[in-house]
Amino acid sequence: MPSASSRSKEHHGPQPGTRAPAFQLPDSTGAIWKLSGARGRWLVLYFYPKDLSPSCTRQACDLGELIGADQAPQVVGVSPDSAQTHARFVAKSQLRVLLLADEPSRGAVPAVCALYGAWGRKQMYGRTYEGVKRTTLLIDPRGFVRARWDDVRVPGHAAAVRAQLESLTAEGEPSVGGSRLPAKKAKSSRRKR
Repeated sequence: MPSASSRSKEHHGPQPGTRAPAFQLPDSTGAIWKLSGARGRWLVLYFYPKDLSPSCTRQACDLGELIGADQAPQVVGVSPDSAQTHARFVAKSQLRVLLLADEPSRGAVPAVCALYGAWGRKQMYGRTYEGVKRTTLLIDPRGFVRARWDDVRVPGHAAAVRAQLESLTAEGEPSVGGSRLPAKKAKSSRRKR
């Protein structure tokens, strides 16, 4: 199986070949979304730091382009932001992805981010702090992790996820309802954000 890139060995959480741990979180409407509800279809589960930031907007829009008319694969983003902030993000950026709120209790770490190894020490401008590490998992229709990307860089990432998914489905892995990914667009018609 082709491996996804990783720039750090300190990541924990489910690895390719293991079952994705069960969880449930509220979406941008406040409805509870359960991982078990994604069974039977491919899932791109990604963790990102903050709603409405330029990089997180680009990532959500790029990954949203993986979704075809039949909504396959399902693309779900998780961050510590609230369901209300997610709702504003979805509306303002016209997102096609589903966003889940992994809000931490006061002073605690976001539970699902930690469970999936997407929380840890980060550095920016010489400052070290704890936060969400941009992480993506590709989960098959049976609930097993098939690929994992840690310390994701947004440019080119959606193309890497697409290529990995196309490779797995071409190898005879289950596709969603027998369908394939939507045809690749030559150029994105959306404006840069």
